[in-house]
Amino acid sequence: MDEAEFIRRCVRKEKQAWDEFVNRYSGLIYTYIRHTLRLKGMNRQREESTGELFQEIIFSLVKDDCRKLRSFKGINGCSLAS
Repeated sequence: MDEAEFIRRCVRKEKQAWDEFVNRYSGLIYTYIRHTLRLKGMNRQREESTGELFQEIIFSLVKDDCRKLRSFKGINGCSLAS
């Protein structure tokens, strides 16, 4: 399945697609959050903050009927991971 179809399935809130989304991208999102917090000097709060920020990111993707996820166009060779 191509990425555009995958996103459409996520937007339709298909459970299998969301399970796959979490499987594919949760590690990437966590790593990015941890790295950013480390750069900001927030090492002590990192574990708690990472979980909270991860939840906020996922929530923001489904908020307003998946508005942010729907806005992804994948132009110029961009992937969802990038």
